[in-house]
Amino acid sequence: TADLTTGGIPAWLGWLAVVVVEAAGNVVIHAVPAAEEPIELAVDLAADPQRLEARIYEIGAAPAQVDLAGPVAQEHQESGRGLALIQALVSRVVFERHGDTNVWKLCRECGQDEA
Repeated sequence: TADLTTGGIPAWLGWLAVVVVEAAGNVVIHAVPAAEEPIELAVDLAADPQRLEARIYEIGAAPAQVDLAGPVAQEHQESGRGLALIQALVSRVVFERHGDTNVWKLCRECGQDEA
């Protein structure tokens, strides 16, 4: 059976929601349009007993350079902790460029007790 949180919601759903909202929020704040058209945001979710995966698409965004190993924000800074939070909650973070789209692949490998 699934590990349940207080509201009867599976625990994995809570952290997956945090990861997706944080990544999507980062796109809204930081992504730059490649042209005059606005950026479109798309999210795909996939789950099986061994893995949960979210893909966040920045459609029409300018190519971005993301330092996945960069420093975490200092304690007194108001922002800059989102990527560290995402990395703490997933097994793998990949940032790629496909055509006119920046793609975030966020994956968590699951044990028997997390699925």
